[in-house]
Amino acid sequence: MNEETGALSIESMRDDQLGLTSNLDNPNTPNRISDNFHRRPRSPRYDRAGMVSFMCLNRIRGLARHPQFKMYGFVSLAFIMGLVIGHISTPTSKGIPKDAVVDQETGEVVVPFDDEHVNEKFEDNKLSDSFLNSRMDNFYSWFEGDGEETEVLRNDADSNGAILDFAVVGYAHCTLDLSKALTNVAAMPTGDVCTPLEKTVWYAYKNWPDSYGEDKLLKGSHCSTYIAAGHDDSTRQFNQYLPKTKMLVGITHPIIWFKTFWDQLSGNNRIGWANNDPYSIMDLCLGRACREECKEHQIFCVHKSRFHLGLAKLGKTDLSDDERQLLAPDDPDGGAELKNENIRNPIFLYDNSELGEDYFWESVAQFLGVDNFAHSEQEALERKQNLEMMEDVQSLDFCDAKYHDFRAKMMEYSHQMGEWLQQYFIPLALDHNRQDVAVANPRKFYLLAEQYKQDPCGILKRNSQGKFEL
Repeated sequence: MNEETGALSIESMRDDQLGLTSNLDNPNTPNRISDNFHRRPRSPRYDRAGMVSFMCLNRIRGLARHPQFKMYGFVSLAFIMGLVIGHISTPTSKGIPKDAVVDQETGEVVVPFDDEHVNEKFEDNKLSDSFLNSRMDNFYSWFEGDGEETEVLRNDADSNGAILDFAVVGYAHCTLDLSKALTNVAAMPTGDVCTPLEKTVWYAYKNWPDSYGEDKLLKGSHCSTYIAAGHDDSTRQFNQYLPKTKMLVGITHPIIWFKTFWDQLSGNNRIGWANNDPYSIMDLCLGRACREECKEHQIFCVHKSRFHLGLAKLGKTDLSDDERQLLAPDDPDGGAELKNENIRNPIFLYDNSELGEDYFWESVAQFLGVDNFAHSEQEALERKQNLEMMEDVQSLDFCDAKYHDFRAKMMEYSHQMGEWLQQYFIPLALDHNRQDVAVANPRKFYLLAEQYKQDPCGILKRNSQGKFEL
């Protein structure tokens, strides 16, 4: 936060995300999103459960004295204690507490699992050079028809091995730096190429190697809108034709994402369509006259930041009734109405701030089945310079009082996303039997998800009805 102007600093929000010590309650320890944001400790739910069990025991003692219950006293006691113990020992069906527990002495968030390196389960993923070199010989067999037709891919065209090794599928403003680094191992452009899959396969084998390096054996693509909640057809195509293509998905705090997007467009004088007012792009758009979740003339909007909806529709989690309550249940395309695409493709999820960490690049390499690949420091330097340029624009102070209602709406989505990731998605990344779900480091990603549940300005707090207010 700029002390003179009160402006929300992109650099402080984005660069501070690399510090993953979550001392939320220690007033002498800066929070990684806002220096003056402090959170009151929550009472661990286990204390509340202990009080419930104490009351139950007292009630049981009273019942046991009654003659009618003496015969069944021991049975009743055993049954009720079983229920109580089960409630205490199983906070959620996924084994992750609903609310992050805060250590009363240190003020740190207690991550409810060991600090393990998730991609140990991908150690045997290594791709062989012989397979990669032989793929071109089978090129036309992937398409319907005889001869050299390339109009329609066959269903499960990659049944004998991946055709596209990976696709960076979202989200905008969280993918470019990763794609730049991936061009060191794959012949591909860094910008969006959002074409039908048969065209993308043709480019990857027949066009891009000449332009971006024939010596690069991996085949990949980048389209940052493929996974958007309102862009269902693209993910269905992958599932139907190329289910072995590995998807990489980048996200960040929705409010940070929105401000970064807004400031970039403002710096280029391209925000006039929004009347320079973020409140004008708060309406959800559904139907043909829409650009994904936004109105057709809008480049982006608030509802495009519902990253968890695009992730959830892939069908990696169970999408139970309880889970759907964290997936924009009040929106006509969320909650019970959210589609389940049951996508078979493996997915690697990351927060954009992780690109500055060595563990991230090691994990991506293991996930893709390659040796560690180059990711130049120059790319990180350019990213920091771009952020500083956008910070200088300061087109809007999103921490100003007149934008509290705007942030309050966005924080509902952001809080839902944090909880959904912690309760439903991250546990799958911890499961070594789930080769289709990965994050670079579950412990650190859990802490990042906890920060999605906080207002970056450190002003709004969540009330008992789930709304954010002063």
